[in-house]
Amino acid sequence: RVILADTATFSGKLWNLRSGVIHKYDQKGYLNYEAAFSELRLNVSEDVLTFTDQKGAQDMDRKELSQMIEVMSKSGTSTHALQTELLMKYSLPLTCFVFALIGIPFSLPYPRSGRTWGMVFTIVFMFTFYVFASVFRSLGKGGLLPPLIAAFTPQFTFIVIGIVLLYREGWFR
Repeated sequence: RVILADTATFSGKLWNLRSGVIHKYDQKGYLNYEAAFSELRLNVSEDVLTFTDQKGAQDMDRKELSQMIEVMSKSGTSTHALQTELLMKYSLPLTCFVFALIGIPFSLPYPRSGRTWGMVFTIVFMFTFYVFASVFRSLGKGGLLPPLIAAFTPQFTFIVIGIVLLYREGWFR
């Protein structure tokens, strides 16, 4: 059972809910009952502070996220944000490879500048990558991009940049 309300106040273990709806789901996650209410009073046996200990999408593991996506999609709720977070758990490990691929060409010494500028450029590329990844994550969570594209575009874009830089250094000739 899920209860949604526009406003809620609590005093101890008594909740006062206003302008809401009650959804009841069967074992398979399908909605089988819905009722609207203008005011509802609930006597809840748990303290309100225990509800704040729920895990966020970034704190869940892959299995928990997959289960949450399955349940929410059965109830007709948008799962763009959860799907993006799940795919980010697969794309994030690629980031180490991306940084190595970008860092190798810049760590090679140039006769005039040495390795210092290479290190500066590598740090700039890393910062740019994180900004790029954050923007794509937000676009995926908001539903403006498909979750797969939002999760993997930054990694693959910077992998291509790294390969181009390695090619310019003569690694593929």
